[in-house]
Amino acid sequence: MRSRQEGSTPASSAKSGQRDTASRSEETQQELEDARAQQELAKISNGEAAYQTLRELKRQIECLRRDEPSKRSLLLELGVLEGAIEQELAQAPVAGTPMPPKVGDLVRVRSLDQVGVLDQIDRLTQKDVVDVGVSTVTVALDEVEAV
Repeated sequence: MRSRQEGSTPASSAKSGQRDTASRSEETQQELEDARAQQELAKISNGEAAYQTLRELKRQIECLRRDEPSKRSLLLELGVLEGAIEQELAQAPVAGTPMPPKVGDLVRVRSLDQVGVLDQIDRLTQKDVVDVGVSTVTVALDEVEAV
């Protein structure tokens, strides 16, 4: 027959269980805060790294949801966070898709096969102004690609 450890009573076991639950809840909240912070960092970054970070965050949220199914408030917060991540994933560039050049970027003018610095983007006239060496050229938007 098993004997109880000295000093262990049902009341102390219940308190220990409550501490374990509280500790687990704190750990879960910390993981949720970490996920939010990582999402904010991902918003700052562009490209494939941001996309991969968001995918990892989504995986972590799914794990939290699976491990903590009884916590209504946690599930609600995770749902909100997951919705934000889904929105970011939809807007994130697909891996391998080149980003459109911005003013100041090094670009190649396809028709001239020359590299220069993008000086202006005029969406109204669908033209770019590129500084190529000592010359400035105006070309169609689709003639310019980021280097």
